[in-house]
Amino acid sequence: MKYILQRPFLQKCLLLLLGVFIFLYLFDPIETEDVWWHLSTGKWIVEHWQLPHVDIFSFGDVRAPWSCHNEWLGSSILYLVFKIHGLLGLKFFRSLYFVFVTGILFFNLYKRLPFLYVIIFTLLVALGVANRNYLKPDMFNVLFIQFFLINLFNYEDKGERKYLWFLPVVMCIWFNVHLGSLIYGMPLVSIFFLSAAIRYFIAGKGDAVQKAIAFRQARDLALTGAACLFSFLLNPYGVEGFLYPFKVFLFPDYIGFFKFAHSIQEMQPPWYIFHSFGYIYYFVLFALALTVILFNKKNLTIILLLAFSTFAFLYVGRNSAFYTIVCAYVFVFGIRRIKFDGIRQRLPYVKIIECLLCLGVVLFLMDQIAGICLQKEYINGQTINKYRLLDDPSTETLIRTLIDNKITGPVFNADELGGEMIWMGYPELRPFRDGRNNSYERSNNALVTMFHPKENWATMESRYHFKIVVLAPFKYMDEHFLQYLNTQPSWQLIAVNGLYAVYVKRGAFNLPKELDGFEASARARKIAVDDLQNLQRLKSLELASVLQQRYFYPMASNIDHYLDYITLFDIGCKGAAVEELVNALKVCNLGEFRRQADIILKYYSNPWNNLGLSNDGKGNYKEALEDYKKAIELNPRFPDTYFNRGVLYAKLKAIDLALRDFTQVITLNPYYAQAYSNRGSILAARGNFKQALLDYTQAVMLDSKSAEYYLNRGNMYNKLGRFTEALADYKQVTILNPNDAVAYDDMAVTYYQLRDYNMAWAALHQLEELSGNYDPKRISSIKKALTERK
Repeated sequence: MKYILQRPFLQKCLLLLLGVFIFLYLFDPIETEDVWWHLSTGKWIVEHWQLPHVDIFSFGDVRAPWSCHNEWLGSSILYLVFKIHGLLGLKFFRSLYFVFVTGILFFNLYKRLPFLYVIIFTLLVALGVANRNYLKPDMFNVLFIQFFLINLFNYEDKGERKYLWFLPVVMCIWFNVHLGSLIYGMPLVSIFFLSAAIRYFIAGKGDAVQKAIAFRQARDLALTGAACLFSFLLNPYGVEGFLYPFKVFLFPDYIGFFKFAHSIQEMQPPWYIFHSFGYIYYFVLFALALTVILFNKKNLTIILLLAFSTFAFLYVGRNSAFYTIVCAYVFVFGIRRIKFDGIRQRLPYVKIIECLLCLGVVLFLMDQIAGICLQKEYINGQTINKYRLLDDPSTETLIRTLIDNKITGPVFNADELGGEMIWMGYPELRPFRDGRNNSYERSNNALVTMFHPKENWATMESRYHFKIVVLAPFKYMDEHFLQYLNTQPSWQLIAVNGLYAVYVKRGAFNLPKELDGFEASARARKIAVDDLQNLQRLKSLELASVLQQRYFYPMASNIDHYLDYITLFDIGCKGAAVEELVNALKVCNLGEFRRQADIILKYYSNPWNNLGLSNDGKGNYKEALEDYKKAIELNPRFPDTYFNRGVLYAKLKAIDLALRDFTQVITLNPYYAQAYSNRGSILAARGNFKQALLDYTQAVMLDSKSAEYYLNRGNMYNKLGRFTEALADYKQVTILNPNDAVAYDDMAVTYYQLRDYNMAWAALHQLEELSGNYDPKRISSIKKALTERK
C-alpha cells in the first residue's frame, strides 16, 4: 500500500494550498513607495517612445541630468502591466510573479527531497522573499539571482559550457531592469570564479585532473565575468549608463547616496530579526544551509556563497531576498551528496511524525489563507476586506484634497509620498523628495533641516518657496520638525489623513472653511471626561475568544480613526486624538487599540480627577474639591489635577490657593502654557503687571498660535504704557483670529492713547463690521471719544 504522503492527490492538494497562500499573502494593496515614480517614468517612456536624458520630474526650473539609467526597463514593464488592467493588474502581477519564482525553486528541489519537505522548504523561502515584495524593479532581482545560481551550480557540477552561454545576455537584460546585476550578479560570478581559482592553487601535484578542471572552470568563469561586465555597455545610455553605478558607489559625493543611506530603513542592518519570533524562517534557512555545508566540507563554493550572502544581509536589510535565495540554492545543490532517504529511514516513528507535520502544515496554510481572506480595514465609515483595496486610500485622499483645492506648488514632504505626488499631481505638486537617485542630496538637506529647524527652516523656506508641508509625525524627525512648525504663526494645520499631517503657509491659498478651520477646531478640542469614560467603558468590555475573533467575528485590523489618532496626538492635538481613539475602539476593541487606551487612561484618567471635573461642571464645588484632594493623594505629580483645582479656586475667589496651584502646575510641567496664562491673570488682577507680563510672554512662547495669550499680553503692555508692543500683540491676535472683536476694541483704544486717531478710526470700523453680539454701548463710547477729538 502506498504511503499516504506519497499519494498524488494529497500532494496536489498540498501544492495548491501553498500556491494559494503565496498568491494571497502577496495580494496586498499597492504600497506608498517608489512604485509611483516608477509608473510615472514608465508612462513617460511608453508615451514618448524614448528614454529621458534630463529630469522629467524636476523639482525646480533647472532640469538636472537623468539619473535612473539602470531601471528604465523595469519601470516600463510595471507601467505596461498597469496599462493593461490598472492597479488590480499590478496586484495580480506581483502575486503571480512570486508564485512563479518560488515555483522555480520548488521544481529544482522536487526530485531531491520527499514531497512534504519540499513544501515546507518552499514555504520558508516564500516567507523570506516576501519581505522584499515591493512593486518596483528591485523585485525582478529574485528571478535573475535564481537563473544565475542554477546555471552556475550546474556548470560547476557538470562542467558544460552551455550553462554559461546565456549569462552575459541575461546580465545585459538585468542591467537595464535594475542595478541588482552589479550588486548581486557580478558577485555571484566572482564567487564561483574565486572558488575555482582557490581549488586550482590548493590542488596537489598528484591531482592533475582536478587541477586541470579547476583551471578550465576558473578561465571560463573569468571570461564569462568579463563578458557580463562588457554587456553593461549594451544599454540605451551607452558609456554614461555603464559608468553611472560605479560613480554612485565609488564617489560618495556624486549623488550623495551615502549621506542619505543611513536614514533609509531598508539600508540599515536588520536588527529586527533578532527581536521577533516572526522572522524565525531566516534562522531556519541559515541552519539548513549550514547543515548542508557540514556534509560538504570540501565544497568551497557553497561556503563562500553562504558567508557572502549572510554578511550582505546583516550589513543591509534590503538584501534579505538575496540572502534567502542563496541559502535556498546552497541547500538545493548541497543536498545532492547527502543520502537523505537513508537518514530518514533510520529515524523511529518517522511516518507518524511526518503525518503530524503534514497536518500542521495544512492547518497553518488554511489558517493563514482564512486570516487573509477575513482581514478587514475600516475606511471612511466602511469596513472592507483588505484584499479588495487597490492602494492606500489615505494618501490618495490627501493628495486629491491638495489638487482639488488648488493647494499646489513646491511641497516639503515625507520621502515615501513623493512618488505618488508625481503620479497624481506633477507638475502642479512638486515634491522636494521622491525616492529617486537625483533627490538624495535634497533628502539629506531635508533631514538636516528637520533636525535643526530653528537654524535652517527659514533659509529653506525662502530658497525653495515652500508653502506646503506634508510629513508623517509618527517618525521622530518629522515629529520634531512639526513641533517647531506648530510654534510658527505663519503656518497652519489644514488636514490630517492617516499617518500624515498637512500644513500650509497662512494666507497663501484660498482655503475652504473646512480646511481653514481645521487647526482651530482640532486644538480647541480638549480631553473631556466623557472621552475618558468611554475609553474605560470600551476597554472593560468582555472580549470574544481568539477563535471567535479570527474566524467568526473578525474585526478591522487597520482603522483610519486609529491612524488619525496617532498623527493628531503627535502634533499636539490630544483632545481630538483621544476622540479618534474612542472611535477606533468602537470599531475594533482589540490589540494595539486597547493598549493605547491603557496608556491614555493611565496618564490622563486619574478617576478622582475626572470625578472632580464632573462635579465642578455640575456646580458641586465642595465635592469637586474633595475629589481633587483625593486625586492628588493618588498621584501628586499629575499637573492637570492641580490646574483643574486652581481653576475652581479662582472661580470661588480663593485667589491665593489658585495661585499656589498654578505655580505647582508650572513646577511639574514647565511647558504648560495655560497655567502661565491663568497665573498671569491672577497677578494682573492684583496689580502685579510686570510679573503678569512675564507669565503671558512665557505662554506665548510655548503656544504662539493662541490668540488669547497675545491678547492678554497686549493688555499688560497697555497697563505698563508700552503701547507700541501692545499694538503688535493685538495685530497678531487679528491674524490668528480675524473675527476677534475685543482685539479691535483694544487696538482702537491704544491708538487713541497714542493720539493716532486715523488708525483708531480704522480699528473702530473693523470693530463695527464684526460687531454682532458686541456691546453697542461700548462701540458708541469709543466713537464718541474719537468724534470729540476730530
